Amino acid sequence: MPNWTREPPDHTILATLPILRAPTKPAIVGVITSYEMVGCNLHWYKGRSLPCEDRKCPACEMKIPWRWKGYLGFWQPAEAQHSLLEFPAAAADTIADFRSQHSTLRYAILELKRVPVKANGRVLARIKPGVTDYKIFPQAPDVEKILARIWDIPASIDPTQQKSRKALKIIARQNGFEQPELFPDATNTNN
Repeated sequence: MPNWTREPPDHTILATLPILRAPTKPAIVGVITSYEMVGCNLHWYKGRSLPCEDRKCPACEMKIPWRWKGYLGFWQPAEAQHSLLEFPAAAADTIADFRSQHSTLRYAILELKRVPVKANGRVLARIKPGVTDYKIFPQAPDVEKILARIWDIPASIDPTQQKSRKALKIIARQNGFEQPELFPDATNTNN
């Protein structure tokens, strides 16, 4: 017999976000909702991405190469969509440089685009500080737990590698948050 309930389950138990990748066009622009990036080495194995388990996984035994991928919480105001943004190591350098100059990635405005405009084009990133009206942004997602749920693996990260999550004290601009002003020269059409 089913276990009927009158209330939905705790949201944190079922919480997950769609994974967003840089499309061929147009560029995607949004606001980072994470405090820092999370990444790991991934194999394309049996039709899906799976994390490499320190050279002891079945994909490594079959000599399937891995690639590092990074992840962030990413809010697209125009679509009112909160996602996990996946990006390659080349784009991660720009994000890591920004993080080293600021105390957090949260509220930064990020643009990703492919050059050349092809499915396998190199992913380029531009990042700048953004507006921090905390009322319009979703909570920072627990990226590790969400990815663990997607990949069906235990959720754990080495606590010695984590950095403190200090929020910046930033004053919001008077005009508030407007999508077209994020990167004025970005080609961000909805075609």
